[in-house]
Amino acid sequence: MLALLFAAEVLDPAAEFWIAMAWVSDVALYDSGYGEFDALVSRSGTGRVCLSDVLVELALKGTSVNIVTRPDPSNDKFLDILQRKAAITRVQDHIRLARSEAIHQKNLVGKDWFTDGSMNLTVNGLDHNVENLTVHLDAEKTAEIRTNIRQTWNGALGAINDPR
Repeated sequence: MLALLFAAEVLDPAAEFWIAMAWVSDVALYDSGYGEFDALVSRSGTGRVCLSDVLVELALKGTSVNIVTRPDPSNDKFLDILQRKAAITRVQDHIRLARSEAIHQKNLVGKDWFTDGSMNLTVNGLDHNVENLTVHLDAEKTAEIRTNIRQTWNGALGAINDPR
């Protein structure tokens, strides 16, 4: 389901995209071993298409990518990869980051959809833990969630390449 949601977002991106989750990893969203997803994201080579690839693609399309997560070493690897890819593609101004010990919500917010539930965007969250994830396909409710998340976190966001 997440792979389809991210593909839909890349094909018809929102002005702003939100990830608000305590833990986030550079999970593989697609296996493009034969190049079957190469048209979805601008990158070299075949193989796994990871979350960082999709977020950079959204930023390349002009989307403001906003990530709120905990200041935890387990998130650093993903954020370092994303920062490196953003710098290479020169989209770091389109990717903003906030770290907060207070984050407990678990939302993805796209153009006209959002998720909520107990799942973090990690390998364990996707493949091992018993999790709950609800997908809402309602543009009006999505706009409300986006506004609420923006009001809660916008003041804490900074550029992804700001020193931590």
